[in-house]
Amino acid sequence: MKRIYIASLLVTMVAFAGCRDEDVIRQPDWITPVIPLAPDFQPDDNPIEDAFNVNDLTNSSVAFTLGIEDFDGAEDGHRFFVGREGPTSELIDFTFLMEFYDSEADTTYGPVEYAIYQPTDFPVNVNITPAEAAGFFSEATVEALEEGDQFVLSYEYRINANQSGETRTLGTPSADYCGGFSDQGEFCELTIDVVDSRPEATYFTLVPDSDGDIILGNDTLARASFSPLSAGSSQVVYATFDTPLQSAPTFAATTADGGAISGVEAVMFTEDDDEVQAYRATFTAGTLAAGDVDILATGATETSERGGETMADDDFSIQVDNTSPTYLLSYSAPATNTGFDVTITAEFDETVQENPTISISGQGITPVESVEMELVGDQVAVYTFSPEGETLTEGPLNIVVTAKDVPGNDAVADADTPMLEIVQ
Repeated sequence: MKRIYIASLLVTMVAFAGCRDEDVIRQPDWITPVIPLAPDFQPDDNPIEDAFNVNDLTNSSVAFTLGIEDFDGAEDGHRFFVGREGPTSELIDFTFLMEFYDSEADTTYGPVEYAIYQPTDFPVNVNITPAEAAGFFSEATVEALEEGDQFVLSYEYRINANQSGETRTLGTPSADYCGGFSDQGEFCELTIDVVDSRPEATYFTLVPDSDGDIILGNDTLARASFSPLSAGSSQVVYATFDTPLQSAPTFAATTADGGAISGVEAVMFTEDDDEVQAYRATFTAGTLAAGDVDILATGATETSERGGETMADDDFSIQVDNTSPTYLLSYSAPATNTGFDVTITAEFDETVQENPTISISGQGITPVESVEMELVGDQVAVYTFSPEGETLTEGPLNIVVTAKDVPGNDAVADADTPMLEIVQ
């Protein structure tokens, strides 16, 4: 009985779905809309022309042609309306609406009525300036506009529905119902971005592959931040820009004796399977006391096709650390002799690179020369010492630990480090 019921239900659903499609096609109040077109509004292709440039708001404007498709017949219709029967609708008037998005406040204001057009006005040459757009909103002024703000144009229009004498008001459709005339410039909304058209830079270094190689243009490489440098050590710096440049920019350390940038050249590398244009340079740290060294980037001018604007002077920092780390020695026993082991512990005041070494000499022992210590964590190293030698004499041993901090500065012994002695 249950199977019969389910089968009957399925047949009923299929029959209902078929009738529903038929009813949609034949429904008497179905109307043909008009489709607004703006074929020459192309922000992706014209990032400067179709936006308000915050660097030149006085001379900035967005111009485009607004047209409509009001159909010559059913087969000329939107993809959702192909095959429909009946007369087409007539446009009565078209209202452009505008909203303002304040990026700093993360708030949208509006919509307000921007303009009303009659059928005989089309095609309309629209030219909107920042001052005009901001003038529609008490919350906006030209002086306060900043990158990330937006003015969004939407619309509503009235039609003589299927020329029946009935007036219908239609608003901006959802994105699902846009696109049937996308090749002709159909839109649901037009967004005018407020942009900073000057080039922007990102600075980084690259993490080598497992073999320690950086093969630009072939390997996918991870970006990384800068490591601190000691005087005389170097760091390869990469800079990418959000727009193609006419030529390589200039880099220079802003602090006297902070270091120097050399060898600036254009290179390509692969990141996430995309080829990326970068500029590579080498920064060599100077003898400046510990601190951040600012590197000034200038002269980054984009290609004329992108507007030809020059980046505002920009800087990034690389830390220069010329301070030596210190270590304090301690012993499991204050004195030793042949046959007595003693554990020597070196505690550093900052992170050190791997494999500190220890050298021990004096008092007739067989010298220990640059033997690796065991690194315990980042700041502690230990070594077990067993004195050997034919004739040992009493007195303090010479113990030197060799290590470097992350920037590469050599470690020095703390002044309070105690002595380890040979006793009889």
